[in-house]
Amino acid sequence: MQTARLAEIRARDGNRCSRDGSSGYLHVHHRVRRSQCGTDDPQNLITLCEACHRWVHANPYAARRLGLLLRHGEDPELIPVRHFLWPAGLIWLGPDLTFILSGPEPAAA
Repeated sequence: MQTARLAEIRARDGNRCSRDGSSGYLHVHHRVRRSQCGTDDPQNLITLCEACHRWVHANPYAARRLGLLLRHGEDPELIPVRHFLWPAGLIWLGPDLTFILSGPEPAAA
């Protein structure tokens, strides 16, 4: 992943861990793992401190409920995440490095 992309994601997340708000050693985490075809798109990336990054991978079911870990084939743009910057509930991560407060429109049938 390019250094510029890492800086963009950290800046979007306030240079803090999106799970607990700490500013310790920060990682940029792929919600859909790279090994499962996860991309470097902004909606698939989120900032986590080292401890929370370990927690996500040690607790995949709980991490999925928070939107921090997704399965192969899931679209990060369609699945909200719990983020410390928005304690009122879940938010969506936009492709343009923004937070979206309401979900995307369902696809037309």
